[in-house]
Order: sequence, then structure tokens, then C-alpha cells
Amino acid sequence: MWRKAPPGSNTQKLGALGIEHLATSGSDDRNELANGHRDNGHRDNGHPDKGQRGVLKWLLVALVSIIAVALVVGWYETPDPTTTPEIPEVAPTSTNPPIGRYQVAYISANGVTIVDPAAFGEPVRTLTPKYATVDDLLNGFDSWVMVDPRGKTYGLQIGTRRHDLTVYNLSSQWQISFNDNSIVAHEVGTTKGPTQIYVGPVAGVFMTPLDVPLGAALLAVPSLGVLVITESRETLVTTQSSLAHFSDWPVLAASANHHVEVRCVETPVCSLVIVDRATGNVYGVPTELIGEVGNVMISPDGNHLLLLDASKGAGNTDFLFDVAASELVALNETIPSAVAWSADSALAGWFDPTTNEPELRVLNVTTAKVETIDLSALGAPSRIGQSLLLLP
Repeated sequence: MWRKAPPGSNTQKLGALGIEHLATSGSDDRNELANGHRDNGHRDNGHPDKGQRGVLKWLLVALVSIIAVALVVGWYETPDPTTTPEIPEVAPTSTNPPIGRYQVAYISANGVTIVDPAAFGEPVRTLTPKYATVDDLLNGFDSWVMVDPRGKTYGLQIGTRRHDLTVYNLSSQWQISFNDNSIVAHEVGTTKGPTQIYVGPVAGVFMTPLDVPLGAALLAVPSLGVLVITESRETLVTTQSSLAHFSDWPVLAASANHHVEVRCVETPVCSLVIVDRATGNVYGVPTELIGEVGNVMISPDGNHLLLLDASKGAGNTDFLFDVAASELVALNETIPSAVAWSADSALAGWFDPTTNEPELRVLNVTTAKVETIDLSALGAPSRIGQSLLLLP
């Protein structure tokens, strides 16, 4: 890396010494010339006379000084080939957007629109879904699945690079959920009979139909499967070939390792609890100040809950609950039922339900602050439905 020598360095000191020598030598020569010791071509005993010796001395000192300065300056200013040059940082087009480095994915008229507020040059892209092959399905989609209200289900596959995204048309009628064992559950709603769930391998072949109990509620959970909450208040979960017991109590929300359930040990007194399935720990949720709890949403890491007021009337409040601190925070925002969490659980996002324009609300769970991002200002098109993903 090229750099100037700092003040007080050897380069400046050596340069000063060279100038000193030049001045001293020149002064001596001038004195000698003033005293009449000129080079007249005569030699004393075969040696140069004093005047000639002064000139030679002057030239020698000057030459040595110049070489010394050149060597030191060259040593300081020659780039080291083993040193990686510094590359100046280029400021992004959007300074510190509330969504950080996450990308927003939603459904628009022409496909799945991807918006990256911190991108350079092209913050908005709309990807056309293509049909998935068996190999595509085997590669997996994790939790990146979106449901188009026009009757399509899309899977997003993220490549090795940030902008390497592919959208697949997985189904024309099914809600799809993957679990950690590469099992997929297809939830099919029909008007002619009871809802059915098809389960099987991720490639989608040799699927097994499962009849959903009459009156049961369904909850699709990424990386887990489909939960079936029966009228008897038991919760079941899909396996590769059947429904298995999951909890004795009705589950309201779930993530890969945590879930929220309602326990009524002494009817009609019921309580809301969070269950850590990895440790077996149970945490109570203080609902006394909330009123009637409607939808409950849990962050992927299980550390925060969104508790939505059931009435949604004027003056009612939605809350953010910090599990570790056992703290409720009232939010100055009415949250709709469709919320997307970031993978690190730091953010929750949703669209303004009163408009089809892509006005995104972003909640930072650390500060409990909600900010608005108008994606249309970046050139993003209108949205269709409430489906939303926050992609890394």
C-alpha cells in the first residue's frame, strides 16, 4: 500500500541532513574561494590542491546524500506486493433501511416481486415462476413458500449468492409445508367434502391422503408440518404417513422448537403458555392486561410473541411479549393476521391491509419501534394478497 511518510520519519531527517551537508560544504568552498584558493590546474606533490579537494568533497557529499534519500524514500513508498490494497467502501443507495439487509418478497400481478432496499442499481425485480421438477423438489425450499390468492403455491429457492433466487410453481391448489425430515404436507380444501391432507416424501410421489377430523383447525408451520387442532382440543401433527399426537392442548402458534398453547387445568380458568420442546421448559404469558387474545404469532427463535387483540376495535391494543424478560410492550400499531418474521427473529413485517400498494411495516423487536417503508417509492408494483417473506 502506498503511503506518505509520517512527520518526523527517517526520510525527513535524512533529507535534512543532506541539505545540511550541502550547505556546509558549499560554505567551506566559498570561504576557500574567497581566500584565493582557486583551481589553477597546478598540483602539489601529485595531489589535488585544496580548492579541488573542496569541489570533490562537495560533489561526493551531495552524491551520497541524494542516494541515501532516494533509498529511504523508495523503501517507504514502494508498494508491498504481499499487502492487500484497501478498497474504499461505497455507500448503499439507501442508508440504513429499517429492514437492514433483508429482501422483501411478495406476490404481484406478473409473479413474485423481490425488493432489496439496500441494493445497488436495481432494487426491484419481478421473477416469473417456473414449474418444478423432481430434482428441484428434492433440493428443498425450507420455509420459503408463498400462497397466491389466485390459486397457486410458490416455492423460493435461494442460491449461494444473495441475489440468486428461483421461484417455482409447486401447486395449483395446495398449501405446502416442509419439515426437518424432508416430509411435505399438502393441505387441500374442497367444497365437496372434508378437508384432506396429503403427506409423503418431498418429491411429491406416492402421497398418502389423510382425513382431517370434522371441525378441526389447521396450522401450517415451516420446518414442522401441519398441526391439526381437533374439537376435543388435542393437537396432532403430520408425519410421513399419518397424524401423530403433538399436545394435549390446543396450539395457537408454533415454530421449529417452540409453541404456544392454551392450558385449561381448572375450567374455565385457562392460561397461555410457551413450551420449549427442546428443554421441556414452560413459560407463562401474562394476559390479564391484554383482554381477549386473538391471533398469536411466535418468532422463529421463540423469544418473542405478538399478541393481537381479538376485537380490533378502537382503543384496543396489540402487544409484543419478550419471553426472557417476561415483559409486555403495547404497540401503537394495529397488526394484521399475516406477519413475516426475519430468520434471526429480529424483525417482523407486514403490509398495510388498507391498500394494495406495497407499504411495508417493520417492527424491531429490540426497540419495539415500528417503521414504514414505501416500496413503491423504489419502483415496486402493487401487491396481490398478504403473502410476505423476509429473505436473507
